[in-house]
Amino acid sequence: MGIINFSIKNTLVVNLFLVLIVVLGVISWRSMPQEMFPVVEIDKVRINTIFEGAPPEEVESQVTIPIEDELDLLADIDVVTSESNEGVF
Repeated sequence: MGIINFSIKNTLVVNLFLVLIVVLGVISWRSMPQEMFPVVEIDKVRINTIFEGAPPEEVESQVTIPIEDELDLLADIDVVTSESNEGVF
């Protein structure tokens, strides 16, 4: 109860302390180096292909593997994953 009674009796001191904390927070935030908020590039590509009436093996051999081969030629792509399913529209 000591802090509550002190806060009620000394509102000016409590409000000045609050303003001091806010000002120090703003100053600290503005002085942060840019590295604290790095730019993140997402190097992920998702390609959906539809080949109606074809089994997954045929989709993989005729569509998925040629696309993967072309993506392997790109320098910035490190990992390529794919999935061939039946009945996906």
